[in-house]
Amino acid sequence: MQKIENVKVRVNENGVLVEVEALMGAEDVDGMYITHFACVEDDGNENFRFAILATINVTSIQSEEDLYAQTGEVWAIPLVDKDSFQKARLILARMVKDNQYYQKSTYRFPDRDNEVKADKIDITEIAKELNKLLDLLREREPK
Repeated sequence: MQKIENVKVRVNENGVLVEVEALMGAEDVDGMYITHFACVEDDGNENFRFAILATINVTSIQSEEDLYAQTGEVWAIPLVDKDSFQKARLILARMVKDNQYYQKSTYRFPDRDNEVKADKIDITEIAKELNKLLDLLREREPK
């Protein structure tokens, strides 16, 4: 997998949907990637944002250095005002409430038809961490 791009996040009556395009090389067979949800900021406590990170080429990761090299931010909401904090909290709260989110991946190949895959992702194992992110957003939200 070359990279993940054109990420969209939607919340509707069915829950949270994360849509991505995965750009694949002609020889790529590993379409596996891991989605991470995080609150991040740059050095100096600047540019605070709610972000989605993706780890690509998961099956080829051999070390912690490989993990960092294969993980990058693919989508973010800059947390600059009350509205942006509420949007981020809505996404997280809905995932926690439903104990899941939906992920739709469009794999784009240079030499063959695109492949689309849709999955329901259970978040039981990360619900505690998502609740910590909700707490952090509540603490940092402008009054």
